Amino acid sequence: MDRKRKIIIGYGVLAILFVALAILVVPMGYQREYDYTNAKTDEAICRAIVCESDQKCITGCGTSAKCVGATPIGNTMIPGNCEPSETNVSPERTYYTTTYFCLDTYLGVLMLLSSPLWIATLLVSTTIFLKRRKLLIGLLILLLSITFIVAMMIFMQAESKKPAIYLYPEETMPVSVEVIPDAWFTKTIPAISNNRWDVIAHPSGEIEFEGAIYPYLFYESITYQNHDPPKGWSVPKADVVGWFNEYLPKMGLNEQETKDFVDYWSVNLPNANYYTIRMVNPQDYDRSAHLTITPTPDTLIRVILRIDPTDQQAQIEEPLLVTPVREGFTAVEWGVLFA
Repeated sequence: MDRKRKIIIGYGVLAILFVALAILVVPMGYQREYDYTNAKTDEAICRAIVCESDQKCITGCGTSAKCVGATPIGNTMIPGNCEPSETNVSPERTYYTTTYFCLDTYLGVLMLLSSPLWIATLLVSTTIFLKRRKLLIGLLILLLSITFIVAMMIFMQAESKKPAIYLYPEETMPVSVEVIPDAWFTKTIPAISNNRWDVIAHPSGEIEFEGAIYPYLFYESITYQNHDPPKGWSVPKADVVGWFNEYLPKMGLNEQETKDFVDYWSVNLPNANYYTIRMVNPQDYDRSAHLTITPTPDTLIRVILRIDPTDQQAQIEEPLLVTPVREGFTAVEWGVLFA
């Protein structure tokens, strides 16, 4: 077999190996599975209905549901709650699946895993194509440089600290909240399963999950993304709590959400003379933590701040803030990124 045919076969084998490697890395995509109708959810919805008579329960739950706990006191009826019958609760489960890929991470890892193949090919080529040896060595150096840069981008991680997700539906309803970090979770409360919480959300903001009530859903995660907005604020340590109380409402947080944020971060920020605070674009942050809420909220507010402690005040241009208007089913998330 002549040398030219060997080279063609060699590159063909390399291409096959690369395709095989790409297929093996595909499981980095995440499969989503939604459960809209199940017995536990139906029962929780029914029990959340406030009633004064069986008729309301029959309308909301089914023909055999009863109103339990409604008590007349004089001319006033103290309301109760609906009690479902086993025949009212459907055991059927409805699913559909899709796949979400962290494409930039996928391509980066694929390049790192395949780089030995390309490096070996270039090394062999330098011994065969002697007239092109300098060019091939240059390509080899370029490939090694790119591989190093990609590796640094992937392994230089940031941490998303204490993102809290609030839900405010217009009526009590089941809600699925899915969070897919581009790297991994370090903590979730309540414990998340398959990247998803299936909860009962109440207009008051209370979130019901497996019999317990939570004010919000909580997670912390690692991200490979480098969120570095050009505009922000440089705030002295002594003024940072006042700054939060002034600016967080402008970003869209209500009084309780602002209080929750300040209560935590007023005592948990790293010690520094100043803090450079920048608001991360929600679409950019979605690459770090892909958020899907079903049913889709009418209003979604994601306030993610990157906070960098500094010794001296930074010279940085302040961005223009536009306060979002809450309409209909509203979901809110706040959190902090540290490099």
